[in-house]
Amino acid sequence: MTILFEKRRLGAAPALIARPSSARLPLPTVLWFHGFTAGKATHRPELATLAEAGFLAVGIDAAGHGERRLPDFEERFSGTKDETDREFYALVAATAAEVPGIIDLLRGAGLADEARIGAAGVSMGGMITYGAAAIDPRIRAAVALLASPEWPHPASPHPWRSIGSSLQPSSSSRRGGTRPFRPPRPAPSMRTWKSVTASIPNAFAMWRSRSVST
Repeated sequence: MTILFEKRRLGAAPALIARPSSARLPLPTVLWFHGFTAGKATHRPELATLAEAGFLAVGIDAAGHGERRLPDFEERFSGTKDETDREFYALVAATAAEVPGIIDLLRGAGLADEARIGAAGVSMGGMITYGAAAIDPRIRAAVALLASPEWPHPASPHPWRSIGSSLQPSSSSRRGGTRPFRPPRPAPSMRTWKSVTASIPNAFAMWRSRSVST
């Protein structure tokens, strides 16, 4: 399968978009958020894995990172723990707040199927994923790796139960109604990282191929 990669600006957010070349648009979409100090290109392999599974995979440079890295980044994160925490969670919250606009732009460009939007991320990106799911109910499935929804910031999505109503039931719990949101599980060993990321498309498979009427 040929995967097309495209750089695009989605509002203030630089994005790297991957999709199968032969796919018919719009596609079920997964927004991918990287970890602290990284950037969207770091997760090009994960974007490719999602695209190979039939998704529009959208890697986003978090606020202050990647193409929009803060010029005084090192200085901002060289202070006390309280000071660096304040800077860190401000960037997490700022990125999560951009997600509704990002989804609007992807939908408006005819790329994303608004009824099938998911989000995933690792570490800082997992925290952004929690925040995005709390902000925008169009995010119907989410995978947050090595992350917590509880932040020392006013925009924290904690308690996690507040974001459960917008998420799709998993294939193992479809007995009717909306499932209760599952609390975060213990972090996997980094030795299993390849197998964990390879399985991420399965988390969204429940609605990947579902027909959506418009």
